[in-house]
Amino acid sequence: MSPPRDGEESNLDKLIKVIDSKEYNKRRKLLDSSEIPEENVLNYDILNEDEDDYESELPLQYTENIKEKDQYNSYNEDYEKYINENKPDGTEITFNNPLFASYKLRQSTPLLKYLMKLEDVPDPITHMEKYHTAKPIAKRLQNLMKNKKNKDDVPTLKANLKYLYECLNTYVDVFYVNSRVSALNSVRFVYSLHIANHIAKSAEKKKETGEEERCEGFTRPKVLIICGLKCIAKEVIDNMLKLIPGSKSNKNLERFRSDFSLPEEDIKDQVEGFMKTKKPVDFVKTFSGNQEDAFKMGIRYDGGLLHLYSPFYSSDVIVASPLGLRPLLSNKEPDYDFLSSIEVVIADRVDIIKFQNWRLFTDLMKVINRPLMKWRDGDINKIRISAIDGQVEEYRQSVFISTSKNVVFNSIFKNLKNRRGGLKLLTPSKSDYVLLASKFKIQQMFIKVPCTDVKTSREDCLDYFMENMIPNLDEIKGVLIVIQDYTQYFRLAKRLKHANLEFMACHESNTAKHMKMARQKFSTGEVPILVTTYRLLFFKRYILKGSSKIFLIQPPEYAQLYKDFVKMAETNRSNTIVSYYTKYDGMLMETIVGTQRVAKLMEAPDTKITQYH
Repeated sequence: MSPPRDGEESNLDKLIKVIDSKEYNKRRKLLDSSEIPEENVLNYDILNEDEDDYESELPLQYTENIKEKDQYNSYNEDYEKYINENKPDGTEITFNNPLFASYKLRQSTPLLKYLMKLEDVPDPITHMEKYHTAKPIAKRLQNLMKNKKNKDDVPTLKANLKYLYECLNTYVDVFYVNSRVSALNSVRFVYSLHIANHIAKSAEKKKETGEEERCEGFTRPKVLIICGLKCIAKEVIDNMLKLIPGSKSNKNLERFRSDFSLPEEDIKDQVEGFMKTKKPVDFVKTFSGNQEDAFKMGIRYDGGLLHLYSPFYSSDVIVASPLGLRPLLSNKEPDYDFLSSIEVVIADRVDIIKFQNWRLFTDLMKVINRPLMKWRDGDINKIRISAIDGQVEEYRQSVFISTSKNVVFNSIFKNLKNRRGGLKLLTPSKSDYVLLASKFKIQQMFIKVPCTDVKTSREDCLDYFMENMIPNLDEIKGVLIVIQDYTQYFRLAKRLKHANLEFMACHESNTAKHMKMARQKFSTGEVPILVTTYRLLFFKRYILKGSSKIFLIQPPEYAQLYKDFVKMAETNRSNTIVSYYTKYDGMLMETIVGTQRVAKLMEAPDTKITQYH
């Protein structure tokens, strides 16, 4: 890490400012006059100068076999050693694992090379010793396996999930994608095991350390689990309670069941509603249970037990939605110091979070591992030097889980700072929606829109549609126009009105009454054009009857929606699905047309129309 420039605050200055403002002002005056006494830093007993010089002179090498090393210990390593052991070699390498899609990494680290060479990965449930599993967690797993009543509590892990756990256990960043929603239950168990192991090891480390060893952050929370729905959070917390018993206080357990579940009557109504409206399996598995999107909970690991609803600054794990944490981030006096020392971030179903409010998620990611705003109780002699020097983010592991790929997810993942490196585990999709639509004799057209900037691709597709298609919609019925979200609606509506075209809207900002009326009038042909959004269709999964000419302004981010458009097409009519895309939409297109067809579509010249019958 480069030293601060002249006149710039160092991380040490920032820390002193938080702890003792008088000492900070004194230090700044000395800095300005270039008269810094030796004892100025040593007053805080942060670092012994002689020891620092000695460490920097040592030859740093990777002396430990990666396979044998417990990678949890890397959190407590000296920064120079940590950097040296995880130094990228600068060579391009191909991730080629039969379980996942292949892709090229621009550079690799020793840990990534180790993971890419693995062939036979042991099961973390039956071979706990190979993963350095914490004793309390190993004992609990053994008891779960022995007791036949708990047989369903521990899933049988397939090869791809064993490999996922191996990656998590090495603390590299992971972007895991699997379009099969039903597979995510086992994924959640795997990362819950990783989290349980992490906090148990942290507690063991704290007990074992001597007076001079530094193994703590500025604040206690170590793990942040971000998910968009309470039903997902409930599943994760239930998994953790399987692996670590809850405290004997039934009060908080009862509160948890009440807060994160639904009353029996509501569950019955929900199931009946799903059946009546014929919701698809992926929707039912995603939205069964409590669908609230504003929540937060602190969980403390103490005495071998989990304590739910603990105050954030006394917690080891925080489970929350971006909306639930927003008040703490956006108040006049924001309070997000509890995120300053996070070591592991799990973002479960980032695809759902993107449909909710992506800005909230990106704002949250920006404040994780920020310097302290206010000093709280703590022993500065126990705080890791890496935390004091502002290097926590370079140690932090980030895990994203999604059912779809997206250039936006890739962008965030690519800019993470974990020095160990990161892998994208992309489970190949076997779905072929083009073939499915062809079986129903639906004509499919893919139009490549000219675009020179990924940031304008959405608007470029909308502009192209408005300029080239709207003048031709007169006297055509059954036209369904699908835009990304409500933000694009006003531009489109203005253009439709200007062309004197009759239409109605069915989007997320409409009232339920208005949406019902719009759907009814469209299905009977009373209104020839209906405008809707991917966002609404994702959360409601309406089958909009009466559709025969479907225009998709950009490919759907959630590929299963394309299957819904096939269902919408009216029988005994000439049906067409027209999709607009740009050269930046390769990931989205691949999930619809398949790996073999996507190359042809991406290589097509601008304005080219590719048809499938």
